[in-house]
Amino acid sequence: ARNGVAFRESLAFLGFVDTPNVVTRYTTEQVLVTEWVRGAHLRALPKAAGLRMTRMAVEAVTASLVLTGYVHADPHEGNLMLADDGRLVFLDFGLMSSVEPSIMEAFATGIQACLSEDYKTLARVFVDVGFLILDEKTGSPLWRPKKGEPFVLATEKFGTDDPLAVFTEELAEAMATVDGSQTRFGALTVVLNKRLAPNWKMFTPPYILLLIRTFLTLEGIAAEVDPTFNIYDAATPWALRRSFAPTSPAGIDSLRGALLTRDNQVQWQRFLDIVETATAKKAEKKVEVCVEDSCEMPDEMADIAAFSAAAAELNDEVVPDSDEEIVAITASVVDEETGSSQGSTAFGDAMNAVLGASQGSAFRGVLKDLDSVDLVARLTSPEARPLRHIAAGSAASALRTKLQTRRNRRGGRSSSRTAADAGDTTSEAGLSAWPSTDEAKALRLRQAKRKGMVVAALLRLHLKRQFSGGLRSIANLVRLVLCIGARAVYQIVPDLIPRFKPRISLSRRGREPEPTLVEGAFSPPDASFESVSGQDGVPVVAG
Repeated sequence: ARNGVAFRESLAFLGFVDTPNVVTRYTTEQVLVTEWVRGAHLRALPKAAGLRMTRMAVEAVTASLVLTGYVHADPHEGNLMLADDGRLVFLDFGLMSSVEPSIMEAFATGIQACLSEDYKTLARVFVDVGFLILDEKTGSPLWRPKKGEPFVLATEKFGTDDPLAVFTEELAEAMATVDGSQTRFGALTVVLNKRLAPNWKMFTPPYILLLIRTFLTLEGIAAEVDPTFNIYDAATPWALRRSFAPTSPAGIDSLRGALLTRDNQVQWQRFLDIVETATAKKAEKKVEVCVEDSCEMPDEMADIAAFSAAAAELNDEVVPDSDEEIVAITASVVDEETGSSQGSTAFGDAMNAVLGASQGSAFRGVLKDLDSVDLVARLTSPEARPLRHIAAGSAASALRTKLQTRRNRRGGRSSSRTAADAGDTTSEAGLSAWPSTDEAKALRLRQAKRKGMVVAALLRLHLKRQFSGGLRSIANLVRLVLCIGARAVYQIVPDLIPRFKPRISLSRRGREPEPTLVEGAFSPPDASFESVSGQDGVPVVAG
């Protein structure tokens, strides 16, 4: 009974998680009596409602794994129900597990270190979580020539005073030479299991085993609803949000190193690589071939799970089996209209979600110290075109939301909201909005207010730096704003003029779009950022 209450309170910030109320009058130490849950299990639900319940379960369980640390370790189909009012109800709290904050912090730091290729920090994380075994007396990792032979001290074998030096070197070398077509976590899976495990004494910690068990259980639920549904797509934003809100000195240093150089300039190539990877995945999804209605969807979190599963083979012995702060980190995880996480924009969402968080001070410090003059200059370069297009898309999305809000206010409440309020949780209209408690809504509103204040303060700070940087920095800022703004407005024109049909055609260079008139449709050019020097060498917009 206490476990159920504690679990419900730990996830109260989500607004859609519930547990059965205990009837204390009839409950004893041997008998637990709860109120009747009016709802249905997965197999009794229509596909749309079942998918809804699966998404909610994935997000709730992942949030407990990386944020609250109080985990329902057996979230199978029989322990989950979708209530008639849309809430997700967890049952049976006999198998619960707690994850120490230090472990959650280390896991988040490991994500940052892996993405930023900081293998020294990643090696230290392996030690902190008990993945890499050290000798108790000397603190040295244990190494062997090949599997089956006895382990020896790595410091004595390789003659080094740094216990992790050799392991870090081998990890970095292996990651640099592994198949480049794999994602970062996919490469780590291969490296640990095939390259390092045969020679280094490693051990799968209970936290990893818990992660494996939990996600395998959720995978089974998702497979019954939709074989193509990727639970890691929904889980990714939560792991990234946790990594953007570190509390330990090591975690803060890892976050700063992942985003900025020592000169406080943005890790430019790293951001370009992230965008390139996301773009490539989106293209793959467009051309992927589905066989028998089942498609493989590549994903970073899927590789984390694969890494965890592979790590289980390393064991040589059996392993025994403030709400406001949390909601600030998790705000905007759930899309209010679609009721789902957007894994494809997880990286940007993670940064956006912690801006107003009480635990986001480290990330705000990074944004405060950022050399914005250098960043704007880089964003006006030809290689930054994908980033400008993403920014324009985000701006267009915000404009569409405002336009839709105004239309809804003029035309009354939408049918989807009405259906949801009426308790219809089986139709598509009733599924468009997830349930939320008044307390959760109030927390989100406070977080949004804090976020707005933080954004305004950062904008004032960096605009001041930009204008103090001289004519060149001002010109770069104007060019960037004009390009992103024009493209964003162009994207929402079809919403304003239904008969407008934009079509993009590429120039001979295959890079810059040209204006095109096709039966009343046109396409504006993307302003070229190839510098054309004006007076005093200040670049101006070409075209």
